[in-house]
Amino acid sequence: MRRAFRRFLGPLLLAFCLAAQAQERQQTGMLRIFVVDPARAQIAGATVRLKNERGEQVGETKTSATQPAVFNKLGPGNYFLEVEAPNFKARSSAVEVKRGVNDLTIELEIAELKERVEVQPDAVERALDPKEGALTNFLSREQIDALPDDPQELERVLREIAGQDAVIRVDGFTGGRLPPKSQIASIKIIRSNFDAEFHEAGTPLIDVTTRAGGANWYGSLAGRFNDEALNARYPLAAQRRPAQLKNFDGFISGPLVKNKTSLTLFAFGNDSFDTAEINAFLPGGRFSDGVRRTNRFLYYSVRLIHNLSQTHSLNLSYNGNGVRLEGQGVGGLNLPERAFKTNSSTQQIRFSESGPFGRSLFNELRSQFTDDLSKSRPAHRSPAVNVLGAFNGGGAGVENNDRRQNLYLADNLLFALGSHAMKIGLLFERESVRRTSADGINGAFTFSSLEDFLRGRPAIFVQRRAASSVAFAQSQLGIFVQDDVRLHKSLSLVLGCAMSGRAF
Repeated sequence: MRRAFRRFLGPLLLAFCLAAQAQERQQTGMLRIFVVDPARAQIAGATVRLKNERGEQVGETKTSATQPAVFNKLGPGNYFLEVEAPNFKARSSAVEVKRGVNDLTIELEIAELKERVEVQPDAVERALDPKEGALTNFLSREQIDALPDDPQELERVLREIAGQDAVIRVDGFTGGRLPPKSQIASIKIIRSNFDAEFHEAGTPLIDVTTRAGGANWYGSLAGRFNDEALNARYPLAAQRRPAQLKNFDGFISGPLVKNKTSLTLFAFGNDSFDTAEINAFLPGGRFSDGVRRTNRFLYYSVRLIHNLSQTHSLNLSYNGNGVRLEGQGVGGLNLPERAFKTNSSTQQIRFSESGPFGRSLFNELRSQFTDDLSKSRPAHRSPAVNVLGAFNGGGAGVENNDRRQNLYLADNLLFALGSHAMKIGLLFERESVRRTSADGINGAFTFSSLEDFLRGRPAIFVQRRAASSVAFAQSQLGIFVQDDVRLHKSLSLVLGCAMSGRAF
């Protein structure tokens, strides 16, 4: 009998509890808050606070990536909702809770990222520049970190800041490619470009200094390809002419010794050709043809940065490039035999070292050697034949060699004397040039018309009697002294004197 009673009592109690819970749900409400971003994706970690009409906090909870914020057992009535999430604008809203389940979706707007950055030079720079940014802007570490990683984008942004005509100088040298952002120690935008130090005044200067940095190796590789199959036919050509473009751009950078020595390798190459259209008039009739013109270019760079100490860095770099152009001078009235080729190359070695000595001395030493070679050779060495309005045949008459070598050495010493920032600099530069030219040594006949050509009656004949050779060298020695003195908080006076002399 008891067993039968227990079997009957258990289901009865369960039914009673369920009925009580159902009755309670009918008397109270549940509020579910779905917090989403403008793309309607649910925001995780949003804080949701619920207050009653008297301003008393009823509860606080957080959302997850999959679950909303839930408040249970709420009496029917009006409530006040506050929602906050990192990187989003906070939002408040009134909500009416009714009996049963109440769902509400709150969309948060993305917050505007505002950051105030106070840019200040370090102690040495402050001592050496009493203007404290009046004509020089120092980018902070946070601002440098916010710049693009891609060197080309980085250059574009810096020019937008300083001006499109700004000259970019890396460790005291102009030209070349910007280093990886992890190796940039400081960036200064100098607008006092009429200082005695500068030989070319009138444009702002972006001064980038580097030091070894980066904990990991990284790099990038990009390529481009184009073919005549993707191009339209030249209107005067019977068929589509061959053309192709292939190039690549890549670099790799990383530490040889962590935070001590960094190595960067960069290369850019181009291999392309197109077809020059020839439309000439020969004694036998109209002549149309296409001649391939090739363009091969390779640029490469090796850069080594070594931190001698916490404040001194040594920079070594080697830059080189080679260009080979073939099929030049052909097209239009110029026949294939008028082609010539050009080869050129540049080798460059750079060295720089900079750092402070004590609290008020700062020294910059830099040196550069550049060797440029260029030569042009014709496809044929026969005399040129130019028939006005008809065709140009024979040799191109282009044959020369050029070599230019340049040695550059500069040292600047900066020191502070009270409110005076003194700068003394020494510059030595030597350049040697050698040019040998045999242009036109094979002669050139010029005919007024095709009829004169058939009769063998040239109007003009010009010929160089012998090849010419020119060689010279010049040296330049310069020195400058400059004093920057602050007269007032908003007024600085710059006094400078520069002298230079040349010897041939």
